[in-house]
Amino acid sequence: MGILEKIITAMIRGLMYGLAFSIIGGLLGLLMKTSFLVGAYVADIATGCVAMMITAFLSIGSPRKRFQRIKSGDFKAIEASDKGPLYSGIIGVELVVIGLALEAFLH
Repeated sequence: MGILEKIITAMIRGLMYGLAFSIIGGLLGLLMKTSFLVGAYVADIATGCVAMMITAFLSIGSPRKRFQRIKSGDFKAIEASDKGPLYSGIIGVELVVIGLALEAFLH
């Protein structure tokens, strides 16, 4: 799978996740006696931030892995999974953008 296919797949998944978290957050917003849009954009921005934290973890590695790499003297690039940090990074940014777009509808 080429890099362009990974990016397109991540963007499609980001849209699906954005829609799903918007609906879930909107319903929770209605349960908490706020508007649907408030719950939707809070849920999208929160999940986008979590996805970007996962991206940072995949890019940098866990503290144990970094310590073992420094101890062994192996300073090679971090071996990422097949999808790597690019996948979750695109989804995270896309979720935050969707959340901010929903927030803009409130003004």
